[in-house]
Amino acid sequence: VLLVWPFVVLGLGLLVGQFMIYLVQPPKWQHNCILAATAFANAMGMPITLMDVIGHNFQPPFEYNPVLDPSMFQSIYVILNPVLQWGLGGWLLSSEDDSELQGGEEEDKPKRVSQEEEDDSQEDEKTSIDTGDGSAGFGTFASTTGGPPVVAVPRRVVEQQRNSFLRSKVLSVVSLEDAGYDTEASPFVPRGARRNRRERIQEKEEDSSDGDDDWQVDLEERAGLLIPPPAVQQQTSGNVSFLMPPISQQQAQQAALLPPSTVPEQPMQPQKRSSPTKQAVANNGSSKNSNDWARVLRKIASKALAPPAVGAMLGFVVAACTPLRGLFVDLEHRADNAPLEWIFDGILTLAQSAIPVNMCVVGVNLSIATQRRTTPVSSNGKPAHATTSARDDAKTFIAVVLGKMLVLPLIGTLLIYILKTYFWSVPQDIQFQFYLVLLMNFVTPTANVVMVIAELGSGPESKKFMASLIGWQYIAAPILLSLTVMMIVWMAVLQ
Repeated sequence: VLLVWPFVVLGLGLLVGQFMIYLVQPPKWQHNCILAATAFANAMGMPITLMDVIGHNFQPPFEYNPVLDPSMFQSIYVILNPVLQWGLGGWLLSSEDDSELQGGEEEDKPKRVSQEEEDDSQEDEKTSIDTGDGSAGFGTFASTTGGPPVVAVPRRVVEQQRNSFLRSKVLSVVSLEDAGYDTEASPFVPRGARRNRRERIQEKEEDSSDGDDDWQVDLEERAGLLIPPPAVQQQTSGNVSFLMPPISQQQAQQAALLPPSTVPEQPMQPQKRSSPTKQAVANNGSSKNSNDWARVLRKIASKALAPPAVGAMLGFVVAACTPLRGLFVDLEHRADNAPLEWIFDGILTLAQSAIPVNMCVVGVNLSIATQRRTTPVSSNGKPAHATTSARDDAKTFIAVVLGKMLVLPLIGTLLIYILKTYFWSVPQDIQFQFYLVLLMNFVTPTANVVMVIAELGSGPESKKFMASLIGWQYIAAPILLSLTVMMIVWMAVLQ
């Protein structure tokens, strides 16, 4: 039970953190910090100190029984706890996921444009034409065979056609009348002269003896579409720009047979592609989800191979194997005669400095918690992510402190009561120590190692926010921790 209990504490902590996120609705980049703060409890310095004090008060007078020492049970709990902290915590606080969390930062980044698109854009800017009537700023379409330009069009039409082509890669006939212009062959006539043009068209319709040439001009004017003049057509062999293809003679005739008010408009719409079947969409979605899960698991596994986690696992292997343990500790006489006991003595000396180092980390967190956080600025002068006010930060801190230091201990106490009453049968002589260890890991603040993980893998703003979350928990610990410790001691002694 003690070996797998870290998974229970971790799961309940993640649920409480998700509930607090739902209540306060913080920015997305703060979500993982909140989950890490509520899921990973202090399992080394503070619990061992508290259990040592509580355990000695329940020892028989003038007699020390190591079986009744709660820290003996805690040593089993901490075997897998570092693996979970460095694995899942390293993934949650990884800076590689900052682009996903800090949504505003992605919006500020300029989109990449290919070299071909950039060259085309520069070419269009260079080919502006002045038609002589004050309507400067027109673009041109070059011939696909390298000849002279076919005809000039308004620059905004060029941009609309270019965007439509880049989005859908589908060509369509474009009506210049929809863009606000009427056409003969060239140049363009603004919409203000439309009335005179239509009067001319009506006069030509009344005169049926004008011949094929007038009929051709009528087609061009009635259709309102881009048709190169005959001279240009001969020079370019009928080939025009890939962005503005000419219409066919049949399309022009069909348009000319309709009255001017009923000429069908042809909006620039991408061609509809055949939609994939539901089965194909489901297969693609399932394969994508499986790939995402596999990527997350690989990342968690790589983070779990941190030196502290590897050291904890090696210590478990050495302690479980008696011959290996005999190399580091004199098991018979305790006379320091083991071959590698000098390594054990050095590791023990380093381990004794863990609590002072933790106190230094707590002091740093308390210092950062009282500092006013500033909003980082990206390279373009805009905020790097969604900004939060001091009131929003206070709401988040209060929610995390209450969730971690009050709500989670209440849930843990209720769970232990149910298991103790209906499922477990623990021997009477170790019952108090056993339940005390299980409950103690629900009431302690966030582990200081989480701040170390954030320091190694998170961005600067996430590190400050994580330190503030931990610091405010330790500020509230003298009050809330005293209440929860009384509650778990009462539950542990309850028969």
